[in-house]
Amino acid sequence: MKNILIIAKKELKTYFTNPIGYVFAILLLVVSIWIFFANFFINNQSSLSSLWEMVIFLFSLFIPAISMTSIADEKKYGTWELLLTLPLSETELVLGKFLGLLFYVVTVLLLYIPITITLLFIGKPDIGILLGGFLSTIFLSASYIACGVFASSLTSQSVVAFLISLVFLLLNNFFGQEFFLSRLPLFLKNIFSYLSLSWHANQFSWGIVSLIDVVFFLSWTIIFLILTILSLKSRNK
Repeated sequence: MKNILIIAKKELKTYFTNPIGYVFAILLLVVSIWIFFANFFINNQSSLSSLWEMVIFLFSLFIPAISMTSIADEKKYGTWELLLTLPLSETELVLGKFLGLLFYVVTVLLLYIPITITLLFIGKPDIGILLGGFLSTIFLSASYIACGVFASSLTSQSVVAFLISLVFLLLNNFFGQEFFLSRLPLFLKNIFSYLSLSWHANQFSWGIVSLIDVVFFLSWTIIFLILTILSLKSRNK
């Protein structure tokens, strides 16, 4: 556990000592908040549901961009081989990278707290929906990061890793959109919606917290972390 936390701390530090970490955070906040407040007074609802829906979509663009270098750059610059000479296993390295990225994203999400406080002053928002929105984005972040780290383990080119995870996550997001689901037979609609991370996250953002959704997020995250570890082990033989 100690080694995992050391790697996570190192990974987290790179985002707070690198301008790119701040650029990504500012872009995410500016775009999501601008779109949210553009419709906030029109909708006349004291709710963050529309903000969470926007963040869910933006994360499918944002997280592939920040996770693409997690392992790919280590391979590209030859530091991965150096890491493997240390008393660390592939599992510890992968979990450390994953947790470092997750801590960074959660830190960015905390910047939405002032908006939440503002809503509490100007209206009477549903606390369950507010908490559900935060939970949905955290679970979604973990799932997206696991996918991004896996894509990064497949190549030494960060741009390729970005494209792999971006296309995959955008496609997965598309599966959960109502304009797509409404055109499908009921049995296919149930299958595609269940496979979509964004669909499960939207259930949370509307205050509908289900054990099935939690299990789905955790299963997705664990599966992709295991695939990443197996990918690295197969390449290091």
